[in-house]
Amino acid sequence: MSNVTPLRAGDHRRVGRYRLTGRIDGRPGTDGSTPQVFQAKAADGGTVIVTLLAKERAAGNAARDRFAAEARVARRVAPFCAARILDAGIEGDDPYLVTEYVPGLSLAEVVGSEGPLPGPALHALAIGAATGLAAIHQTGLVHGVFGPDHVVLGPDGPRVTHFSITPPYGPATPAADMLAWAHTITFAAVGRPPVGPQDLASHSSKGLTKRTEVMFGPAGHAYVYLVYGMYEMFNIVVGKTGSGQAVLIRSAEPLDGWKADLSGPGKLTRALKITRSVNGRDLTRDTLYLVFDPDCRPRVRSAKRIGVEYAGKWKDKLLRFFDDKSTAATHRPVEYR
Repeated sequence: MSNVTPLRAGDHRRVGRYRLTGRIDGRPGTDGSTPQVFQAKAADGGTVIVTLLAKERAAGNAARDRFAAEARVARRVAPFCAARILDAGIEGDDPYLVTEYVPGLSLAEVVGSEGPLPGPALHALAIGAATGLAAIHQTGLVHGVFGPDHVVLGPDGPRVTHFSITPPYGPATPAADMLAWAHTITFAAVGRPPVGPQDLASHSSKGLTKRTEVMFGPAGHAYVYLVYGMYEMFNIVVGKTGSGQAVLIRSAEPLDGWKADLSGPGKLTRALKITRSVNGRDLTRDTLYLVFDPDCRPRVRSAKRIGVEYAGKWKDKLLRFFDDKSTAATHRPVEYR
């Protein structure tokens, strides 16, 4: 379980029949919002987890009825390998869920301090996490944001935690949950996550939102967004559907005598007239598309990315790739591999 910190000045002290005792770091939900998560005490003195969801989940009578119906369904999730949802309600305008408290460290914490799991523990994790997700799916719901932070290695084995009451919607599907399960088991086996939502420099680290929906979609599509209110950034979605991966195209080398300046991501999109209108476009079609050149023999090098100092340890990852033979490589680093 994540570290518990003291309540803040503006935090609720009680939600429904539960007395809040501390705050737990929230994780982005399937709608991109970050719920408020608290440790709390029930009337019988037992420890539970209270999660305040986005107000939109209970905005209006229809939304409140839907929330109540989905919460009833979520309480039917079998408890074998998933933390049980014990209660749900609405406090003022805030819908909330009450879930079972599972003592223990998260998979992310264990791997971070001890390294990859040994064979028997890895096998137990794979089975337990898959069983927990299957229990959620059997009720018609999905987890939506599954990962190493959402598995607690408790005294009774691995338990899936922090799932909400989310029906399948857009990229949030049972198939996407199982892809996240595969990534999580890979993380446990090798001690490092695949590139994607775990990369704090990536938009997908904020979870599935309207903005990042294309990133979580199929590979080979354009992901275009605006920075500083003036520069369009052109990215290509890569990886499997649901993995939240894309590559920023920083520069390109003009051919056949074309004199365009493609020496930066903003200059590239201006010259190629790429705007957010092509966001989500299939790049295998006949307007904006990619072509494989069998005669091209790049000498690919990797270096640290630019402008991601906020990303913690991810700022030092060698995830910026360029052709060392090309004159179009911008801001060529002094040190690279």
